[in-house]
Order: sequence, then structure tokens, then C-alpha cells
Amino acid sequence: MNEELFGRQLTATQLPPTFEPTDPRIVSRPAMTISGRWVRCERCHQQLEKAHVALPAGGYYCLGCLALGRITSRQSLLTIPEPNAFPPQTTTLTWAGSLTRLQQICAQDVQSVFGKRQRHLLWAVTGAGKTEMLFLGLADALKRGDRVAVASPRVDVCIELFPRFQQAFKNTPMVLLHGQ
Repeated sequence: MNEELFGRQLTATQLPPTFEPTDPRIVSRPAMTISGRWVRCERCHQQLEKAHVALPAGGYYCLGCLALGRITSRQSLLTIPEPNAFPPQTTTLTWAGSLTRLQQICAQDVQSVFGKRQRHLLWAVTGAGKTEMLFLGLADALKRGDRVAVASPRVDVCIELFPRFQQAFKNTPMVLLHGQ
């Protein structure tokens, strides 16, 4: 049951019904830190000017991560510390598709930079196979026991990609999280 909160920062109202805010496993910390004329959200780490995010009843809110649910300086963020121990997986990639020669070259580049933990931009038009080009790199990361997150600023893209990742990595537990 702890897994529901591993890596997540929730307010008391966002807690799953299986948890009580007083649960001894849960660690609580302030949602925001206030310093001078600035407010810093501890969920998204955005710095905001107090004057722009003041609430009429007192306190402040974060404009930066509003889509994840309003968070104020009067709230706390709750989590359960994660051991961050992911066992290496032996069979990860269950995708049976194939890549073109150029896609394969891109996929190997992605695999290489994932292994080096470097930043990399994979830029291509819609329908070019970018998702599938990630699969080799993701499979290697899972074999090493790394934690993997695929993020998109658009909820519709997350919802569309999730079943494709589930199909490509059938033996890998995964979760879809978004602001809606």
C-alpha cells in the first residue's frame, strides 16, 4: 500500500481513501516556503512574488502547478519516503514491431544517452515513431533497475501513450498520472 504515495506529494484532501493524514508512515512538510517578497512552491519549485499570489483570506497559492490541484501556503505536502530500490528486470521489452533504418539509428542514440544519463532532444513530426524510438533506451534503463518517467505537458498525449507503453512493456508495472 505504501507504493500509492511513493514519489508523490499530495495534500490531505488528495490522499487516497486507504490513508489517513495521521498515518505514522506519512511524512508531512510545508507546501510553500516564504522568504522576503517571494513564495516558493515545494511541489513544483516555482518562485512567485507574494503580491501576485496572495489570497484574500490570507496565505498564498501556487499559480505554477494549479492544474495539479490548488495548493496554498496553509497546506502541507504528504508523502511516504521511498526506498528507491527498483530491482533490475530481465524481460522488459515485449514490443514486436520493427523500426526503419533511420528510426533504428535514432533509437540507438536515445539508448546511448539514456545509459550516460544525458539530456537529448528527439525531434520529429507527428507519426514519425518517436514513442517507439524510446523503447530500446527504456528497456535498458529498466534492466539496470532505473526509475523511468515519461512526461508530457498535454494530458491527451499522456492518455494516448499509456496503453502503448503498457503493450510494449507488458511485464513492467506502471501508472498513469496527470492533472485531471
